[in-house]
This record gives sequence, structure tokens and C-alpha cells, in this order.
Amino acid sequence: MQIPNFIQTAYEYGLMILGWCLKDYVQDAAIRKDGFEVILVDGVQRSGKSNFSIQIAAWAKHATLCLKLNNKTEADYLEEKKSGILPMD
Repeated sequence: MQIPNFIQTAYEYGLMILGWCLKDYVQDAAIRKDGFEVILVDGVQRSGKSNFSIQIAAWAKHATLCLKLNNKTEADYLEEKKSGILPMD
């Protein structure tokens, strides 16, 4: 199976990180203060969009609480991210 061009390009520019899922990107965006993450949740009525949106918000809140409870800063997080250790796990 061949990897689509847009995925290969996103990986080369560092927009995609191998092994990361949506939760990892949301938590990373919640901790870093240099930007934001936009997530579009679309679907038919009564398909669980609200529940999914609440779950996404909980991931972000969990990440910031973990840092605060462990007395870590954004710089600490970025250093751990380089080493492959995420503070939310």
C-alpha cells in the first residue's frame, strides 16, 4: 500500500508525528502557548458529536492539570516531548 502524497508531505514538515493520535495533538496544543488546534466535529443529528466534543475538551483539561499538579512548565513539557516522554501518560 502506498502512502498518499499529502500524508508524506505532512510528515516531512513535522505536522504529523508517528504514533500520535488525536488525543496527543489536542494535549500538545493545550500545553503549548504558541498556537491552537481546530477540530471540526461533523455528523448527523444524534450521532454523538456533543459527547465527542466534551471528550476532546477533557483531554485538553487533563493535560494542563497534569502539568500543574506535577509543577512543570511548558519548557519542561517540550523537553520531555523531545525525549519521547509525554507527561499525560
